[in-house]
Amino acid sequence: ASLTCNGSVVWTYRYTACDNVTTTDWHYTYTVTYSGGLTAPTAGSSTVSCSVAAVNPGNPGDITDACGRTVHAVLVGQDAPSPSCNGTVVWRYRYTGCDGTTKTDWTYTYTIQDATPPNITCPNNITVYANNGCTATITIISATATDNCGVSSIVGVRSDLQALTDPYPVGITTITWTAKDCAGNEATCQQTVTVNKNTLSGTLTYNNTAHTAMNNVTLTLSGGGLSTPYPTSTTDAIGNYSFTGLCAGDYTIAVTNNNKSVGGINATDAAQVNAWGVGPTYPIIPKVKFFAADVINHPIGHISAVDASSILGYFVTAGATPYSPNWKFWKAGINENFSTNDHPYIVNIPVAIAGGSNTLDLLAQCTGDFNGSFIPGGAKSMSDNLTLNNDQNIIAQQGAVIELPVNAAMDMNVSAISMIMNFPSSKVEVMGVYLTNDPNTPISYNVNGDELRVGWNSLQAVTLLNGQRLFTLKLKIKATSDVNDILFTLAGDPLNELADETYNAMNNAQLKVDMVNSTTLAVNNVTLSEKLALSNHPNPFKGTTTIDYTLPFDGKVVMEIHDMLGKTIMVVTNDTQKAGAHTMALDVSKFASGVYTCTLNLNNNSTVVTRTIKIMSK
Repeated sequence: ASLTCNGSVVWTYRYTACDNVTTTDWHYTYTVTYSGGLTAPTAGSSTVSCSVAAVNPGNPGDITDACGRTVHAVLVGQDAPSPSCNGTVVWRYRYTGCDGTTKTDWTYTYTIQDATPPNITCPNNITVYANNGCTATITIISATATDNCGVSSIVGVRSDLQALTDPYPVGITTITWTAKDCAGNEATCQQTVTVNKNTLSGTLTYNNTAHTAMNNVTLTLSGGGLSTPYPTSTTDAIGNYSFTGLCAGDYTIAVTNNNKSVGGINATDAAQVNAWGVGPTYPIIPKVKFFAADVINHPIGHISAVDASSILGYFVTAGATPYSPNWKFWKAGINENFSTNDHPYIVNIPVAIAGGSNTLDLLAQCTGDFNGSFIPGGAKSMSDNLTLNNDQNIIAQQGAVIELPVNAAMDMNVSAISMIMNFPSSKVEVMGVYLTNDPNTPISYNVNGDELRVGWNSLQAVTLLNGQRLFTLKLKIKATSDVNDILFTLAGDPLNELADETYNAMNNAQLKVDMVNSTTLAVNNVTLSEKLALSNHPNPFKGTTTIDYTLPFDGKVVMEIHDMLGKTIMVVTNDTQKAGAHTMALDVSKFASGVYTCTLNLNNNSTVVTRTIKIMSK
């Protein structure tokens, strides 16, 4: 028998008799017991930096056993460290003898020694503005890293030891990012988070056509966690203001020192308020204009005829009872088109400060100046003037009560009257003023010394032809020895104007009134003031302008320049001149830029005529 390993091997010899039938065998038996060992090849080894490099080294090859037989190696496994970083990885191949029990292993050992740190990349530095109080809520993106054997962790730690997801305070916070591999090798980088405080800036202008800058106005910011004293900002020459170092939150801004007088309030404003407030549809207006019209500060914010009446009274009494507040301020770009607002006027204007540079433009308007004709620091805006001409002389006896008509000197539709007149209170007493020639329709007036103010407005304009009566002055001639030259002349005040049927100021409105004296001589019924001409060119001008004027008769000529507050700043001429055309150069190089009035007064002791124009110095 053929035997390769354990068992018996029997050798047999046979004897055969001569008959060739009878046989007998002889046996010789070997008992085979394998006792030889197996010798594996020399074990292999190497050093690598990462477990991924500890690959299968391959079959070590065949060996022979003690009997010279070939034995093949078989892969039986891999011993790896946990974690699979520093340590050893052992690959094992096994040789098994033919008896199935005799075995020997061949190994290949990798020694893992990782000394290479990860390669870490920090996110970009972050610069933001406070958006959550004095902190900023930020989404932080993790650092990234690579490693020859793989990254086991990336961790960020803030310099203030707060969680990465917590809000970041104003200032600089450093985040230290650390990447580790499984061998414990580390790499770090730093990222900064800068949180800046916010700013609030804007421009404060007057709500008129020119949007005149409100300079030298102090604004105060409060709320938002600020403590007293609250920060202030004063507007510059073009109305700019700014606040810095602000946390995010809800604030209020208020004008705490306006440094401006009020003006521009007359019956035209009352007419427009009255017309706007009657509805039922309301043109869209800036909210500050709504507040300027709500002069009585209605608890729910409301515009009505009551406000119009109050504005008229304010003009007539020259603001004897100032409005409180006498200025209104609100956000630009916020409009209103309802007679009832969503809230009454409040001094502290709310403003929300978010992250970054915040802009809030503001509008200002005098309480009562609904049509926005005022120029801060001046008076009303430049417009063509109202002229009151002397018509003819009438005779009056001492102690007599007379009616002095003020007539239209042109065709006109009048919805409002704003007139400030000068008269000799020592010679005449004003007992009443009424519309047209109807004593049952009195209109508001007020006498203060030698000044008479007349104010009236209506939704329905009065239509007049040239020469028809606009209103009537009821006068009492005082018992004096001299009642000559009782003249009612228009004061050099830009508030003087008439409003047309659209409730807007008329251009070049012309009125005429008689002069009262005690003589029996009446001036020929000629409207001489229609022949009194006054103009200048160029206009606007810089430095000098030329004044042209025409006198209808000889007389005393007084020409004066007034600022927009009515103050006389120059007497151009004060002498007797002949009738005819005259021209003179006017040097106003020392005048500040602005609007002025030039008044020409001609008096021949029996007739006084006046002409006023507006001039503008650049």
